[in-house]
Amino acid sequence: MMKQRSVDITHCVAFYFTTSIPPQESTAYITYALSALPPAQHAVFARIQASIRSLAHIYHFQIRKALFNKLIHETSTSDFRPTFSETPSQNVFNVTERRARLSMFISTWCGKEKSELFPFFHGLYGVLYIQSQSSRMGVDDGEHQVVWEIDDAVFQESGGSAFMYDAILILKNVLNFDIHTTYNDIEDQDIYRPIIIQWLPRITHPSQPLAPFSHLPDVTGQGVPSHPMNSLCNHSSPSTDNQLLFEDPHAPEMIKLNCQHVFIDSAGIYTSNDGELAVLETKLNKPCFRSWEFPSAIGNEEILDLMSLFPRVISQKPKPHFVQLDPEAIADQQYHGHTPNISYQAASQKVAIFGTGRIWVGLNKRSAGWKGSWWFRFKHWWCWLFGLV
Repeated sequence: MMKQRSVDITHCVAFYFTTSIPPQESTAYITYALSALPPAQHAVFARIQASIRSLAHIYHFQIRKALFNKLIHETSTSDFRPTFSETPSQNVFNVTERRARLSMFISTWCGKEKSELFPFFHGLYGVLYIQSQSSRMGVDDGEHQVVWEIDDAVFQESGGSAFMYDAILILKNVLNFDIHTTYNDIEDQDIYRPIIIQWLPRITHPSQPLAPFSHLPDVTGQGVPSHPMNSLCNHSSPSTDNQLLFEDPHAPEMIKLNCQHVFIDSAGIYTSNDGELAVLETKLNKPCFRSWEFPSAIGNEEILDLMSLFPRVISQKPKPHFVQLDPEAIADQQYHGHTPNISYQAASQKVAIFGTGRIWVGLNKRSAGWKGSWWFRFKHWWCWLFGLV
């Protein structure tokens, strides 16, 4: 019976922890096991699956957070995936390059089949609109940079790791947004430490101390790690018990070797860590707002050109407007231990809630020449007069 359960957990882990398509061997085994189990064992098998599924959910969440934070802090123009044309050696893009790269990003991710990403593109369009039209909206004279506050979860959960990679590189490297954390910044050590990955060896050998986590996950030129578990489990200890779920053709066999001694009691698995799992999941799910400040070097003339790249389903949405929020309500929520869904900074001034996130006019000034040439300003005034902008 114990040997059978060891095989069960081997295939459950392979099925749920694989970040791409689960191994065919494990998929077939689980399907067969469910159909062949006697009724008396259905509950035990269901508990095994539920426990591993819970661990896998948090594990994949940790992988996304680790990749996100690595991209935020370490990206450079050389990190672009092959979907983008070759980048210059410096982190500087001219007007033509910015337009071409944003156009490719929009055409790739802003289609009707990806409607779940529309709020992000509505928000980005709103930032461009407000930055170029704030003087006519009565909220500013137009010389201050617009700030876009977004929850990190928008990148991590909206469209998968490929979208997260492209979106961050477009905002941070191509458009050159400045990034500032505004609320609930989780400590780096809590972001990068693969707690779930370490718990699997802990249950295999409870008496052995865990090896320290040595380095951040590697983000390859393809935008995601080629071997996520390999990079995340590269501990100082040479023990193979710390190396699980490699994403290669031998993954099922390696998992089988590493998990064959896992003990599962009749009440389920990992029961002693249920409290730790709950605390970790709560911590991971806390919102982390980041302020993306529009680059000072992009003037209104270029902004209007970039806005023309968006499809009509985005650009024809009613234009953003500003509202006044109550900052005292935010402070009260924090005082009573509740997590507000907006930062105090955003609530202390007029904000536009458009698409995803919030937009307001910041304090930093734009670079000289942001108004554009006199001919552009005349054409722009004419278009505004007849409602064409």
